[in-house]
Amino acid sequence: MDSISISWDIDDVREEARRKGQELTLDEARETLRLAKKNHDAYEGINWEFLSIWIDFVINMRGEK
Repeated sequence: MDSISISWDIDDVREEARRKGQELTLDEARETLRLAKKNHDAYEGINWEFLSIWIDFVINMRGEK
């Protein structure tokens, strides 16, 4: 094997939000993935905890619109 690829999708993001008692729209889930990709640390990667942080961020942005 010469490479691997790990994939996260909007279903993962929305399910994690549900575990937190929240619902995300498709656009909010997409924004969460975009922010996670843009801001992740290559040493830490993207994991459930990291996605959870960005889910909280996107939810908090609702009040600022």
